[in-house]
Amino acid sequence: MLIRDDVAEFLRAWHGPSAREPVQASTAGPLALREWWAYENAWDTPLIRQNRVLPPSDIYQEAGLTVFYVENQAVWLWAHGDGSDPPVYARENESGSQWEPVGERLSKFLHHMAVFEAVLGEFTLAANDVGGNVAAAVRSTLVPSPFIDWCWPGPRSNVREGEGCLVFTCVNERPGSDVDEDSPWVLYVAGRTAHALSLFDTFGIAWDYDSR
Repeated sequence: MLIRDDVAEFLRAWHGPSAREPVQASTAGPLALREWWAYENAWDTPLIRQNRVLPPSDIYQEAGLTVFYVENQAVWLWAHGDGSDPPVYARENESGSQWEPVGERLSKFLHHMAVFEAVLGEFTLAANDVGGNVAAAVRSTLVPSPFIDWCWPGPRSNVREGEGCLVFTCVNERPGSDVDEDSPWVLYVAGRTAHALSLFDTFGIAWDYDSR
């Protein structure tokens, strides 16, 4: 299985062995975040390609929370609370937007984030207007991940895995939008091999991007 029991196992399974042993810097912060910073220094391959985990020097406080992860155009923010494995919160980066709980502790969130970033950073099939019945058919062939749905970048955002691939799906609407049978879906596939991509040829999807 590609999505392993923890972050480090997943990173090794997907990106290969690290170039050097992860070494935690003597900085403040919850253990899970300090481990993530060590992983980013241990792998030469970028582990984050879509958004950005803030380095220790850029972490900042807001409303009693610690902002640590920022969408690539800074339209969405994530922050953690207090504790050894604190809860994670998120909000749109607009004046008046309120922090809402994501529903994951920091250690689980960073594992989820690592898988999400792997799909969006390396996707080799992408479609942005897939019918709900087709998206459901694709998801039914995949192994569910141990993660909850996110509301960002769209409702029902979720990652799953198939044979040699990772798959991200969500409704192609703004976070918080109502979802019905006519809602368009996003489907991104990151495949380890050409065979992994060929598994999706039977669904008749008109891909907006196909690396083949």
